[in-house]
Amino acid sequence: MRDFLLVAALAGAFALPARATDYLIFVAECGGGINRGGYNIEAGSVDGDYLWINGDRVIVDRTGEDRWFAAYHGTEFRIHAGQPGISITWARRGGGGGDCTVISQ
Repeated sequence: MRDFLLVAALAGAFALPARATDYLIFVAECGGGINRGGYNIEAGSVDGDYLWINGDRVIVDRTGEDRWFAAYHGTEFRIHAGQPGISITWARRGGGGGDCTVISQ
């Protein structure tokens, strides 16, 4: 299922508007990605209620017209869909955080 979501994210990424989407499709790395102690995020949910962080399904909450929030093992992710595209920030409890690198959207 995860592979399908990655393919859907990569294949459908260029057809989405950047603002006011009802769902998210993107692939991102935060903190250097999972191989460097960070996070890999894949979003390809048509109904927009979850995404995958380091292979685990995580509930995502819509907090505004073009904003979402997710939490994973003490780390918060804030997602904004605007111009020029999707931006993601993360903050780890106890310190650490920053901007994520969106690989595909």
